[in-house]
Amino acid sequence: AKTKRKASEEEIVDIGQADSKSEEWFNDNKRPLTIGLVAVVVLVGGWFAYQHFVYQPKVDESVQASWQPTFAWENDSLTPALDGTINYAGLISVYDEYSGTPEGDLANYKVGIAFMNQGKFDQAIDHLSLVDYDDNMVGPLAVGCIGDCLMELGQTGDAIGYYEEAAEKGDNDLITPYFLKKAGLGHQMLNRYADALTHYERIRDEYPYSVEARDIAKYIAYCEEFAK
Repeated sequence: AKTKRKASEEEIVDIGQADSKSEEWFNDNKRPLTIGLVAVVVLVGGWFAYQHFVYQPKVDESVQASWQPTFAWENDSLTPALDGTINYAGLISVYDEYSGTPEGDLANYKVGIAFMNQGKFDQAIDHLSLVDYDDNMVGPLAVGCIGDCLMELGQTGDAIGYYEEAAEKGDNDLITPYFLKKAGLGHQMLNRYADALTHYERIRDEYPYSVEARDIAKYIAYCEEFAK
């Protein structure tokens, strides 16, 4: 019994020593710990304040600022859409002012499309190259439109690469077959019939209900004839 009591007393001493060391460590590091906790609170509080008082009002302003030039853009009034009028700022200004917000970044995509439709392909590429490619719809469309600009500039090989990238990024029944067909047509222009055939067969096999699949059989037959 004495042995057990002695062991228990030693355990109590050990625990007491551990508590003492912990308290000593805490006292030695109290100021750095306190500073660290305060810093975390300040950072978190600052982030919420930024979101509430800076970012969200900017998002709201960007939506208000973009609707009129977007309306002009949708109606092919490209000059007022880009440059604005006496009554509203254009999409270029919206992008410059609100870059980093969803509406500001979308304005940049619209600027790129407007320049493309005006035949200003190099300027269009400059803007489309800055689009957020992680977006499941706008991102692939921007990549594909860069392909369209390069095709217009006579850079067919480079354009094909963008069409193929857009097809993979789109990964849906609307975008993927659309750009697969464009890539196939590009390969045909370069007499790469086997490569074109690969894209057309993928449309037939993987996207049979797409618009592009409706007449894809004739493209397959044509490429099969020349790919032999």
